[in-house]
Amino acid sequence: MKKLFLVISVFLFCTMPVSAITLKGSVEYTVDTARAIAFENVNKTIPIDEYKQFFNDFLHYSNIDYMQKCEYRLYAGFSHRLVPFYNKKGKLLAYGICYDKTPDKVFYYNRWGDLIKIEFNPTPNTYPRKNIAYNTKGELYTVALYVAPGELYIFDKNGKFVVHWVGNYAYNEKGEELKITRRL
Repeated sequence: MKKLFLVISVFLFCTMPVSAITLKGSVEYTVDTARAIAFENVNKTIPIDEYKQFFNDFLHYSNIDYMQKCEYRLYAGFSHRLVPFYNKKGKLLAYGICYDKTPDKVFYYNRWGDLIKIEFNPTPNTYPRKNIAYNTKGELYTVALYVAPGELYIFDKNGKFVVHWVGNYAYNEKGEELKITRRL
């Protein structure tokens, strides 16, 4: 009887249905881990003379007009994409232009069309990815680490935390919402 029970037990154990579940997970970042990854292999300066032609937005008035009409993808002579930044009252603070001929760079201008910074995106469409910004002197300005679509951490040139963007909203180091928004 023991042998029969053992044989039946082994048979049932070996013929039990098997199933598996694929788990999907994500990496969670703290400000410190984001900072460490963001500053790996970052150059402190760039040769700014290569970008003198972008110091002023020569289509400033047209670009402002298009942004007021909520048109952000343009084909006026050459293709480019506009990225406006507004405050809570709807006033334009700054905007970025990404030209199709230089998709790894975004040129940011103040509301008067003067260049503020140049942002390099050496690895588009990957996460985490870095955006490295330089001022108009070619000096490191900020480093941003995109950890997911629409979520990024921004640090100043010294590694100090600046802001955590989640979608269109910005948060400080305490997780409090700031009074600035952007349209993605």
